[in-house]
This record gives sequence, structure tokens and C-alpha cells, in this order.
Amino acid sequence: MHFKHPEVLYALVALIIPIIVHLFKLKKFKKQYFTNVSLIQKIVSESRRSSQLKKWLLLFTRLCLLTSLILAFAEPFFPRETTSTNQSLYIVLDNSLSMSGKAGNVSILKQVKQQLVDVLPQQESFNLITNNQDYNSITVEDFKELSTDILPISKNFSLKEVALKLNKVNPKSQVVLISDFYNSSADELSRLARRFPNLQLVNVAQPKAKNVSLIDAQLINNELQVKLKSSVSSASTSLGLYQAQKLMGKLDVNFEDDTLQTVNFNINEADLQALKLEINDDFLDFDNLFYASKSKIKTNKVLIISNKNAEYLTHIYQPNPAFKSQVKSSEELNLEDFKSADVIIVNQLEQIDLNLTNNLDQALDESKNVIIIPATSTEAQKTYLNLQLQNKQIFSSVVNQKQSIISINFNHPIYEDVFTNTITNFDYPSTAINYAISEDFSSILSYGNTAFYAQSEHLFVFASEIKSKQSNFYNSPLIVPTFIQSADYKNSNSSLFYFTDRSQPIIVNQEISGDQVLKLKSGKMTFIPQQQKNGTQTELTINNLNLNPELYAVTLNQDTIAQLSFNLPREESELNPIDFKLHDINTVTIPQSIENYKQLTTEAQLWKWFITFALLFLGIEIAIVRILN
Repeated sequence: MHFKHPEVLYALVALIIPIIVHLFKLKKFKKQYFTNVSLIQKIVSESRRSSQLKKWLLLFTRLCLLTSLILAFAEPFFPRETTSTNQSLYIVLDNSLSMSGKAGNVSILKQVKQQLVDVLPQQESFNLITNNQDYNSITVEDFKELSTDILPISKNFSLKEVALKLNKVNPKSQVVLISDFYNSSADELSRLARRFPNLQLVNVAQPKAKNVSLIDAQLINNELQVKLKSSVSSASTSLGLYQAQKLMGKLDVNFEDDTLQTVNFNINEADLQALKLEINDDFLDFDNLFYASKSKIKTNKVLIISNKNAEYLTHIYQPNPAFKSQVKSSEELNLEDFKSADVIIVNQLEQIDLNLTNNLDQALDESKNVIIIPATSTEAQKTYLNLQLQNKQIFSSVVNQKQSIISINFNHPIYEDVFTNTITNFDYPSTAINYAISEDFSSILSYGNTAFYAQSEHLFVFASEIKSKQSNFYNSPLIVPTFIQSADYKNSNSSLFYFTDRSQPIIVNQEISGDQVLKLKSGKMTFIPQQQKNGTQTELTINNLNLNPELYAVTLNQDTIAQLSFNLPREESELNPIDFKLHDINTVTIPQSIENYKQLTTEAQLWKWFITFALLFLGIEIAIVRILN
């Protein structure tokens, strides 16, 4: 047993006072003799024995009373067996975008921060872990100052990442995990609870929360197709389309039988500048706005290298103002043709010499799209079986049998937003002879087990001819979107928006030289992204800039060369809560979690018990005086 105020124990010396009072009475007795006093002597003898018992009992109770009072003021306690290191408090605070949801008129994250300020021990330090930052050994005062910097961010809450951050933490520590636990795994929570027996889960998800979000916008056939998603099927909202604060259209959207809805706005491609879509939704704000824009169309020059009639290819590109095609034979080519081209198509050449191979490699190095349509004649087979680009063997063998093209990779980037539904039954084109494409290429169209059309970076290859006796793919409706989308692959003009956490570079059709740099501007804010020259294009990397969802101008010197729209990622719009009762997982409130920590770390206080003993002995003393009087 330990004492908080051991100096009070010196008062125990005062216990000698009642001993002196009881044992050394100064009163003297005088004997007086009477006749026939035998009976009286017996009564006196018995009274003296009773009086002696009473005195000893009073002495004992008074000593116990004083001792209890002195010990109570000394504040005795039993210390915990664990050390202070083992008793560390770790608060894991989810500050993902879903925590910006409203609880009344205040965001959930703001409420949580205020509750922590109110209930955390004032003088004790703790450790704080958020989605993007760790704070070690901070006090409540420190937390008050830095809480203004703890804001909802686009980085998702990950239990696996939390487990990694807590990997070196003592398992006896108290871990308080505060989150709405949307899209989290109950199994991962259980694994974390097994590692930390003192884990406290604080679920701040709002019951019956409803959310509607804008998730996508694409231009298809002069229609802006906007996709919305609701967390429940019985929801409705209004959608407005704005351009430079001017309302261009408004639609009502009802979610009756489906949580996913698509609505269309009629719009010309020339009007796709500085667009903003907005819905009315009360729970989450970050997904109520959606920015979209398209830079002024840059005409992509398509160089078609063909020694045969290639009118079918020019007919594909001619109606589209984004492309300008030119057909040249292999003998007419010069270096300037390759430099000025944005897309190169090799159409059924019987021979491909080393000079052409080198120029194609150079074009691929500059991130230009190259499409190979092989010739399948006996004379050409040796050429294509030996053809290598970017140090990759393209074709491995010749297949002399008729095959139908039966499979479409709808998830491939070139077919994004081309099909409104997954097609399972269509008129299958076929080929009589084809090459087997190397496994280094990812399949886009296939016969089933082998690829008919495949891609590796900016290189696209067909397994057979397109328009000849060997193939009827020319008659397929797939031919137009396949060539258009392949030529436009990774073209900055093709996307109306990007997400702020995008890890892949953004291609801007602008060549930079020397010390020139491209900048992103929005209002008074200017950012210089990481950039790399790629021929006549520039790659921008933006995932390290922490951009706000807005419209940005890409500038070179003082000139605007493109417009880019950025939106926050939509993963946190999904409200998929954990059913804690179903998985038999206990949760607590924030005050309860901190109270549990206090009970875990506070010494076993004994002063209340000694006050109780003092009152008990006082009661016993009063009883002795009255009963034995």
C-alpha cells in the first residue's frame, strides 16, 4: 500500500493521548468501612469489572477511529501492476470524407473533436493517429490547437493501415478507435480486438443516414450523361447544370427501384467548358458537386502507312473533327511524317524494314499511339513473326483455322462509356487465318482463349487483317469505336474530369522545352505539378498536390493551354455500415471509452474505505457509551 500524503502519518503519534487518558486516571479513591457490607462489596466488585471492560472497549474504538481518520487523510492506494508505458492511450480518429456527414447542424468529425476535448484527462498525454498524420505524446491543450488542422480528407479509412501503425504498440495499451466504420470489415476489427484486449470501438455512424452522390459525367453523342448513386432506393433530389454560374438545365432525379440513375443533358461539345453539376443532399456535402470541362479540341494527326487501298480507315476518322488522317505508302515516308503524327497505323504491309521499325519505336517512346494491322499472306508471315517493338515480340505463331471473335473486354479503358449495357449476343465477326498475339499484351477483343485485338502501353495490335478475304471485321459495328478510342487512348482531351487522388499521369498536348514549366491555376492558387516531357506531350503528376475539387487552368507562361476539372474520389460516398450486433461486437461512447481508460490506469483508492471505518467506529463508541452506562 502506498500513500499520496505520507507526511500525514506523523499524526499517528497522537494516538498516545487517549492511551494516557485511559490508563493514568489521576482521581484517588478513599475507602469507607460499614457494618454488614458483604452484599454491597459484591455489587461494587461486579460494577468495577463492568467499568473496566467499558474503558478498554472505548479505548480500542477511539484508537481505531483516530487511526482511520489519519490514514484517510494520507490517501492510501494500491498501485497498478502495469507500468505507465503499458498504460499508453492511443486514439485512432477516422477523418475520411464520410466523417464530414452531418449530425444535426454540425459535422460528425467536429462533434467528435469537441467530445474528446471535454472528456480527456487534462494533465495526461496520449497518442493520436488520423488517416494522414500521427501525433505522439500530446495533451488536451495540444489537441485543441491542432484540431483545426484535422479535417476530412480523401484518404480512405483502412483498418489494415491502422493495424500496421499499431504494429509496435504494446498490446496492453488502451486503443480507442473512433469511426463510422463505413465499408470496413468486421473480420479485421475482430483481429484487431484479439491483439488489443483493451480495444474500445466508438461507432459514430448516423442511424438511417441517406446519401445521394454524383459519381460520373461523360459526353456521348452530344449528350452529357450524368450518373448518380443513392444509398437507399427511396430517395429523390434535383440536379442542376451550371456554366460559369449560369444555370443551363435542371432535372429531378428519383430513385424508386434502383440506387443508380443516369440522366442526360443535351449539350454541344463546344460548350463543355467550366461545367459544374450540383445536387441537393443534406448528409454529405463533398459529393454534391461535380466539375467537368473539356479543353479546346486538338486535332490529332493520324498517319496511315499502307501500300493498299486504305479508304475504310480514312472514312472512320474523316467525320470526326478531332482527327485528320493522311495515307502514305512505305516508300513515301519521311522523318517529318513521324514527327508530326499523333497516331500511326500500319495497315497490312507485306514488309517492315528496320528503318520503319526504329521510327515506330521512337513514336512509342514519345507516347504516341501505334496500331498494327498485319498482313497474313505467306510472304508476310516471316516479317510479322520476327517483328519486335519496344523489345517485345508481338506475334508468336500462325493459326490456320477459322475463328469467331466472341468476347469483348468491357472494362478496358478504350471501351469505357462506349457501351451502355454489357453485350452478350451480337453478330460475331470471324477470321480465316490469324497470328497468336504474345501474352505480354492485354486482350481487348478475343476469340475466347486467344486475343484478336490487344494492347501494351501505347501499342495496339490486331491478330489478323481487317478488310480482306481473310476477315470480315470491317463489317462489324465494333470497328469504329475500336479505332477511334484506340487513337484517342491517354489523350488529355478525352476525359472530362479527374479525381484528386489520381496516381496515373495526365497527358497534356503541349510540348515544353528548356526551363519551361506548366502550372495549374485556380483563382489565386497556383500549383506546379511534377511534369515530364514526352515528345510533343507533357505528363503531369498531381497526386502529391492535395488539390481541392475545382476547375483548373493549365498555363504556360501566361497563356492557358488547357482546362482540367478535379473532383474528390467517391469511395466514401458508399454508406455500408457494419452490423455490430450480428457480429457480436461491442461498442461504447467516447465518454465511456475514456472512463474505461481512467479505470484501467487509476490506482485503487482506499481513503473512502477508511472514512467509512471511522464512521463505523464512531457509531460503535456511541453504542458502548449508551449500552454499558
